[in-house]
Amino acid sequence: MPACAGKTPNCADLARMYEVGDGVAVDANMAARLYDRGCRAGETAACEGLGRLYEGDSPALSRSHVESEADAYMSRQIPTYRKSCSAGDRRACEVPGDLYAGGLYGLAKSADKAVTFYEMACRSGSATACDKATRL
Repeated sequence: MPACAGKTPNCADLARMYEVGDGVAVDANMAARLYDRGCRAGETAACEGLGRLYEGDSPALSRSHVESEADAYMSRQIPTYRKSCSAGDRRACEVPGDLYAGGLYGLAKSADKAVTFYEMACRSGSATACDKATRL
């Protein structure tokens, strides 16, 4: 596996290359491993990328391929999303809001928790999150 933590390009950049086939063959499993490595090293973009894979929003992988891992992963990632959100990453604020709003990936449905995350994303400039917060 390519070394990436603390290097340029970082793990998120390398993972994205494997996710979309930019200069390398598409390899969703390698992308997931690199995103995970970067996320564990504190790369917020890598956390978001791994979440996107598990949400099924990736061109390389559908949620059905990782369903057994997705529930456990997403529930463990809430603290990482919170940290990234506090650092101003509005996508990292909005994702947990969506998870709590829908009771997805094994998380208990909670409008209060969803609104908390949506309001943080709203303060970071996400008009979509502002709208979601007012609708709950």
